[in-house]
Amino acid sequence: MTLDPRHRFDEWEIILYGMALAYSFEDIDKIYATLRFFTWRAFSFWLLVSVITDALLITAFTLRIVGIFLANEDTAAQFKLESFQVLSCVAPLIWMKIITVFDGFKYIGTMQICVARMLRESGIFFVLLAIVGIGFAQSMYAIDAADGHTDRGGLIINNLIQGLLGSPDFGGASNAWALWIYYFWNIFTTIVLLNILISLFSSAYEDVTDDAAAHFLAFFAGKTIAMIRAPDQFVYPAPFNLIETFFVAPFEWFMSKKRYAKVK
Repeated sequence: MTLDPRHRFDEWEIILYGMALAYSFEDIDKIYATLRFFTWRAFSFWLLVSVITDALLITAFTLRIVGIFLANEDTAAQFKLESFQVLSCVAPLIWMKIITVFDGFKYIGTMQICVARMLRESGIFFVLLAIVGIGFAQSMYAIDAADGHTDRGGLIINNLIQGLLGSPDFGGASNAWALWIYYFWNIFTTIVLLNILISLFSSAYEDVTDDAAAHFLAFFAGKTIAMIRAPDQFVYPAPFNLIETFFVAPFEWFMSKKRYAKVK
């Protein structure tokens, strides 16, 4: 099956990108309200997931539009292919967001709190990982560049990541010195760093579960308050916020407050 770069949007794509635009406007409004009335510390994990989802959808839409209007058929087909590839990356994030539908149940809400606390507590792990990773990457790159050739930079980063994820490629070392450095990298990440991460996760989990009821009540209260859109009394949830954005909000500039409130 080949891609037709001139294929226009079908009804499902129109619905998808229409919903994406609506939720992007809603997330922008949330970010603006949070920065205006609160602080960036009020940003939640799910808002970050929403922003990444919106960014990927907008990127896929942009590539799709470029692919339609390009004159060169091969380039247009490549842009359409990349559009669908970027769009495919959105699927895990969208399915992940389904969890928020059920976070009113105590068990699921508590698990969300545990995960959020674990991610917050793991900051020290990622700082140590970044510092140590830069050191080992520089060492292996310098060993490889000693012969005057520096064409293995990407391979070195890939080998370090594979070692961290538990699938080291010891055959990728260029010489004995690089192999020994790679041994030490795997030992350090497996024995030291990963155990630090496990202990941080365990501590965060115990802190939440020891007082789960109070944590869940605070979580539910925060979720409830986040849904309040005061002083806006006429809320248009997505995708109906598109109607407000394009057909209602423009009247605010030249109507009196009383008349605008009646229109809205």
